[in-house]
Amino acid sequence: MGHSLIGKFPRTKEWDEVSRIISDGADTAQVADATLKAAELAMAWVQNDAGFREAIWLLTQLGVAGTKNHPLAHLAQYGLVGKDTNSVVDVVSDLCNSFESAMEATRERSDFGEVSRRALAGAVTGYLGERLGGMFEPSKQDVESALKDIGKPKVFAQVYQSYVGGLTNKSLGYFLSRELARHLGHKFQTANQKRQFEGALRTLCAESSEVVKKYGTQWFAKHLKEDGGDISRETAEGFGWYGMQKMRAELRTRATTNGN
Repeated sequence: MGHSLIGKFPRTKEWDEVSRIISDGADTAQVADATLKAAELAMAWVQNDAGFREAIWLLTQLGVAGTKNHPLAHLAQYGLVGKDTNSVVDVVSDLCNSFESAMEATRERSDFGEVSRRALAGAVTGYLGERLGGMFEPSKQDVESALKDIGKPKVFAQVYQSYVGGLTNKSLGYFLSRELARHLGHKFQTANQKRQFEGALRTLCAESSEVVKKYGTQWFAKHLKEDGGDISRETAEGFGWYGMQKMRAELRTRATTNGN
């Protein structure tokens, strides 16, 4: 209970390997793989992390709302957005407020949960911003139209993919940040080189997240049909956990392939 830091675990041989790989100038995928091994214990908490569970449930509820005639009214009915919500900023802000309220109720805050919240906000903001980017001030009807599209399995899967990619990148960045700082002036002679490495890591995670797109499309279509147009928390949590397992496996595959 209370606030827990997922970075607090004994230093391991795998963690030392992260340092060695960065020093030796290894491929980004190898660094990502080594980091995942180093964080194995902490990442095992994902399934039971309250923040991760809440974020993935909120994401699926956006998809469910997209199948309704009035998505915003549906979300407001369950207290996920306000009754007067009518803009992109409002939607994202209200979802984050809903997340925070849930964390206060559970009193199970963790750094990984905060990373999950930021990844969710980034995925939703990114989708709505791209979908409505050409409009100076989108109307409530425009926002609702964009939300309705998330009710389509392929669009839902795109937002989900963005969430998984962002979550993975932010998680790896959490564990790598101290190692990268240690090597500023060693492998990374300048702050710009460090930023380039971080950019490469973002690209790796974005490209690797393609592995969950087909899964997300099929899963959403299947459960909308089987669950009568709704998705339970338990079902959403299983979905999120399995998706992260697929992502971790993909990163390991890429590291092995690039390493050869």
